[in-house]
Amino acid sequence: MRRLFTAALLIALVAILAASPLWAKAHSFKLIKPASINGTELRPGHYKVELNAENEAVISRDGRVVVKTRAETRPSSKTDLPGSVLLAADGSIEEICLKGLVVVFVR
Repeated sequence: MRRLFTAALLIALVAILAASPLWAKAHSFKLIKPASINGTELRPGHYKVELNAENEAVISRDGRVVVKTRAETRPSSKTDLPGSVLLAADGSIEEICLKGLVVVFVR
């Protein structure tokens, strides 16, 4: 019984550690014109996006958090270019393509 519990605990720990690099890693993207995320204006420049376990994307610039917002992720396809940003007609960011995944902002 004790071995079964130890094995289950080890498997859970390995699964958590395997998933954590995806969430903890910061990805970069660049805006070439003004845009917004959920009403927060973002000026042109370089930004970082970090994903946390609470389905939030934390967008920062020069080490300062600009906006936190709900986000969903999906795997990227071969046609998605890392660092590309999809804008809606009103200039709001709908999604950001990162290496290996796409961050879709929930409205």
